[in-house]
Amino acid sequence: MRAAGLALTCALLAAGCKSPFERSSYLGGLRILAVKAVPPEVAPGATSTLTALTVAPAGDPVAISWVECRVPALVGSGEGLSANCLTADAADGLTPVGTGGSVSVVMPDLGPDAVGTPDYTGGVYLPILLLASAGGDETAGVYRLRRAGGGPPNRNPRITEVGVVENTGAVTLLAEDRPSETSAGAGLTLVMTVSADSRETYTAPDGAGGTRAVPEVLRVSWFATGGRLVAGNVGVDDSDHAFTWFVLDQHLPAVGPSGGRIDLYVVVRDERGGADFAHRQLVLR
Repeated sequence: MRAAGLALTCALLAAGCKSPFERSSYLGGLRILAVKAVPPEVAPGATSTLTALTVAPAGDPVAISWVECRVPALVGSGEGLSANCLTADAADGLTPVGTGGSVSVVMPDLGPDAVGTPDYTGGVYLPILLLASAGGDETAGVYRLRRAGGGPPNRNPRITEVGVVENTGAVTLLAEDRPSETSAGAGLTLVMTVSADSRETYTAPDGAGGTRAVPEVLRVSWFATGGRLVAGNVGVDDSDHAFTWFVLDQHLPAVGPSGGRIDLYVVVRDERGGADFAHRQLVLR
């Protein structure tokens, strides 16, 4: 883990150490795009199943090691992640959780300040480090599992549809199990829809010693192995939709007899560790 400190720092500060001149929405190498925890908020002694969304565009299998960090965060950090997690070893509070695309994590019976001070939502989190490798490449990331604090537990948002908005305003859905055809140079308005109950209201500190009801904010990230996403990070509007413009003018795959495949991913996150993601495929003809 000490040897992985530099790689993890790079992943945290520079989106997996990809080139600063390349859009973060373009998937040109090994990436950890998201982690979904079910459930995303658990009480001490309860179990959550964590699943990683990873991409290795070369098609190589991705190996993942998961490590729990119980190193207390700096007082007042408000983010629930100690810088010591980057260089600590097992004796300092790092515990291997498992390997593979999914693992089960039991929330330890720690005091509310043991792994970090509350963030602006009033939550504290257990940091889980991910170390991923594929085809000789390595990257790392962090997921923060929220510790239940007594109120209604957070739920994951849920993606219900991913589609393309046609010129008429109608939406053509992109099927999960069937690639959709397109062509080089095309411009597509992509839309993602979440379920109506995805946006929750939660109780957070008001800064004056009390609490206030806060409507949850959902953010969406789009990624693709080809083409250009003009806005890779967008918000979910009041009608539970998120839009972006996708132009097929760069990083295009070679078009063979069966076409050229582009993998498209969309991730939605709330403010308290909840997430959902979806994968669709486009084929250039």
